[in-house]
Amino acid sequence: MAIQAQLSYNAAPNANQIGFPLIGSGGGGSEFSLVNNNGGIGLGIDQSFSDNNLQSQKDFNQQTLFHVFHPQQNRSQSFLDVHMEKQRQEIDQFIRLQNERLRYVLQEQRKQTMEMILRKMEAKALVLMTQKEEEMSKALSKNMELEDLLRKMEMENQTWQRMARENE
Repeated sequence: MAIQAQLSYNAAPNANQIGFPLIGSGGGGSEFSLVNNNGGIGLGIDQSFSDNNLQSQKDFNQQTLFHVFHPQQNRSQSFLDVHMEKQRQEIDQFIRLQNERLRYVLQEQRKQTMEMILRKMEAKALVLMTQKEEEMSKALSKNMELEDLLRKMEMENQTWQRMARENE
């Protein structure tokens, strides 16, 4: 699982805005901004996100280097750094929470799958046990028939042996 954020700088003629494209914007059209149109720090949504995002990022990188050497801009940058760190921590927390939720969902799915497999195995085992019990019942019945036949044969054998002794 990965979350990707892209920082962009809007180079529109009347706007100096640093922001993130909104999710679902499809690469253009909307942006979440950190700097308002007056150059102050603010939060807003800019609907005129430029398709020249790559050039805007290059411009932003150049301006960032320029601002490092201007103390007044350093305070704004420091605020942005703190804000960005807070955002990073919130994103990390969100990712951890989503990982926990995903782990829980996967564990529940595994549990349900195992229960389903166990139910199927129990049903199949019940069918097999019923078949084996029927086979055992038939075998027991056949065994009793054979024992009866053996007793009859032994009695007949004794009868013939007695007749043979009497005829001697």
